[in-house]
Amino acid sequence: MVILMMLVQGEATTPPAVPPAAPELTPAAHPDGADEAPLMDRRVHIFIDQHREVIGSVIDETDATITVLSEGKEFVLNKSQTADIVPLLDFEAPAWAMIQMRDGTSLKALVHEDGNAGVVYEIATIINTISRDHVQRVVLLPSVEQQLTKLKATLQPEDVKRHVEICRWLVQQQRADLAIPELESILAKGPNHQATSLLDVARITLAARVRAQGRDGAKDHSPSPNNPYVGRLLTDDEVNLLRVFEVDFAHPPRMSVSPDTVRALLTQYSTSKLIPANESDRARLITADPSEVLRLMFALKAREFYPRVTVESDPASLRAFHRDVYSRWLIPNCTTSRCHGGTDAGDFLLHLSHSKDPNVRATNLLILLRKTIGDRPMIDFGDPSASLLIQYGLPRHLARSPHPAVKGWTPALGQAPTRMQGDTEAWIRMMYQPRPDYMIEFEAPSRPKTVVDPTDDPNRR
Repeated sequence: MVILMMLVQGEATTPPAVPPAAPELTPAAHPDGADEAPLMDRRVHIFIDQHREVIGSVIDETDATITVLSEGKEFVLNKSQTADIVPLLDFEAPAWAMIQMRDGTSLKALVHEDGNAGVVYEIATIINTISRDHVQRVVLLPSVEQQLTKLKATLQPEDVKRHVEICRWLVQQQRADLAIPELESILAKGPNHQATSLLDVARITLAARVRAQGRDGAKDHSPSPNNPYVGRLLTDDEVNLLRVFEVDFAHPPRMSVSPDTVRALLTQYSTSKLIPANESDRARLITADPSEVLRLMFALKAREFYPRVTVESDPASLRAFHRDVYSRWLIPNCTTSRCHGGTDAGDFLLHLSHSKDPNVRATNLLILLRKTIGDRPMIDFGDPSASLLIQYGLPRHLARSPHPAVKGWTPALGQAPTRMQGDTEAWIRMMYQPRPDYMIEFEAPSRPKTVVDPTDDPNRR
């Protein structure tokens, strides 16, 4: 495809230098009798000058010229009269790369396609596309394994502190599988508090990811007396996204956002009135407090950037759920093997196994937030006291919506109104309103369906 793109009016760009006597963009003569399209070896994006570009497949190349097939036409260009020739990458599988923009900013992402029309990339399971007219080039990054090999080659045996930092970086890169053997090798040489703590984190992280990806079916995805459901847990990235949406700016949790993310945000929304026009103010945002950057993302409704903010601890509303509801009375009373975590749960199932795992806790919270019974929500944000979560926990004679009569049921909130009810209502009011869409595709756990053989007639001899 031939693209003669004008620069976006008003956009701050750094175009390639215009070469002297830039060549005219004219089709090359096609050899007589050559009806079939020539073999396409590789794709390139050629910047001729500030206003002219060609994207196509290279069909011939010499030291002086390059011939490109674009929209069925061949174009011969003099290399010395082009500003830049950028190879377009072919990805058999998504790979980490740096997307270099024309305005000088860069974006690190998992790239799916370096396409003629744009670059398809993924960050925290969210897939986006950047138009080709914003992109200069895509540069593959070394794999985590390659980087680890180089880092270890420069590591002195006695430099335990740096070795631990390398392991911390591996965990941040979501490669706990690589961090664990490194940490174990550190601890084999002697005790180290930081390595021990990080090893615990790495093991929990890896176990949660394994369960979320369905590779640990016997524990969390196959029915058993303590686990009578099929379903998945939220991933680490989804738990982080839930935290992002629940951030209370009056009492923000620990957060981090990379400078590359801020630069990409400023580039993507450069035409918005919310983006500072002053260059010094834009530069200040790159090192600003992460809560300020997140507040700007919310104002811009830049939802594709939310997953790129790392919230390192639960916001206040999620801490209240953990402290006042989940651990205090929900898990001990309602999510046992005799109730909503077991065989008598009906169609309302919560995860029982590994209930202290943050991924399990977040998954159970999302189930509660999205669950309705009939037309009644489990969590009623308009009238917290009417929430079925509370009503079903009260003694039947005190409840407006009593818990269905089932054998062995006892009121989780006690025989009379207690402080637990008030704390649960307070937690509901702490959750962000108006209620956000968490951008998490999730189906609540369900019982495995019994498959009946239609030919198995019990009356048949």
